[in-house]
Amino acid sequence: WNYRFGEFTLSNMTSYQDVELKRQLFGFQFPETTGVFNQELKVAYNNGGPLKAIAGVSFSNEAFERTAYVQLPFQSANHVDSQHFAVFGEGTYALTNRLDLTVGGRAGIDWSSINFTGLDLATFAPLAFTNQVEFSSFQPKASLGYQLTDELRVYGLVSQGYKPGGFNHAVSFAADALPYRPETAWNYEIGSRIDLWNGRLLLKSALYYIESQDKQIYVGPIGLQVIRNAGEAVSKGLELEATVKPTNRLTLTANANFGRSEFTDFIDPLSAVNYNGKQVPYAPDVTANLFGRYVIDQTFTPIDIALTGAAHYFSQVYFNEANTLGQGEYATYDVGVEFLVPKGPTFKLFAQNLTDVVYRTNSFAFSGQVLSTIGQG
Repeated sequence: WNYRFGEFTLSNMTSYQDVELKRQLFGFQFPETTGVFNQELKVAYNNGGPLKAIAGVSFSNEAFERTAYVQLPFQSANHVDSQHFAVFGEGTYALTNRLDLTVGGRAGIDWSSINFTGLDLATFAPLAFTNQVEFSSFQPKASLGYQLTDELRVYGLVSQGYKPGGFNHAVSFAADALPYRPETAWNYEIGSRIDLWNGRLLLKSALYYIESQDKQIYVGPIGLQVIRNAGEAVSKGLELEATVKPTNRLTLTANANFGRSEFTDFIDPLSAVNYNGKQVPYAPDVTANLFGRYVIDQTFTPIDIALTGAAHYFSQVYFNEANTLGQGEYATYDVGVEFLVPKGPTFKLFAQNLTDVVYRTNSFAFSGQVLSTIGQG
């Protein structure tokens, strides 16, 4: 809900999600449940003057339980509870009619606890432990924007990203009693936005450089994989986006990312293998998308009808830190038709991956074979 009073707007969002997952892997049962509660309250300020600001607080609680039933005389149970509390704020001040400064930050505290009883899959000895951990963090942000002309805006941005630490949901051995640390990333970006032809052509571009510390990835042999902090990685590249409206009925949008993400300081804490220079898993060098939407000119029905289409391209991607398993480049295509009732609902009929391209979303080696998860047909 939102409540406006004078120059302020108070907003609240409350949500709860409950998931029950039944998983069967190699004939074994691994059911799990997750309950997530999120609460955010924020206030925005805008009096039409040079200052615009927002501030708020947020809280989340996640309760996770995973049970394993396998063809052995044991049953394991893992309980992981996680909470997060944060305060945040951001303000933009127009220094001149063309130059504006934005400063923001987010301070948070994370709590996580684990309670496990079961079996050590490395030694097949009984295993039971409890542990808890607390992390505090602060993520700053600062950007400067300048309106060079009525059509062209440029900006520079420095910010820090954050992924909480915690405990593994799937326990493999005694080392899982130790938490993995938060992952942080410094992001440096410069970009531009050009608005031409009375809004019919919009061009965006951004150069970025990201330094990640304590990167969280899965390591270890298949069946015993766990999340660990994988040292440092660097991502750099160029993002481009264009939206053009040749007519009032046709809209075309294209975006692409050309970059490279690789480890700069990563030695596997379990195997001691050095992966410096290897590509970060699930990070292709090139991705590109093309979207189209055309509203049909018709008078036989009051419902608006629109045709949609899309093309998606992905370059080669790796699924492991050694870069030995992966998926080659591929493209998929989508089509659809929309029925829009004025001041009412929208109905869509669509087909994704129209040409039924077969591609892998994950692969791993097991007993001399490579097993893969296949993308949606």
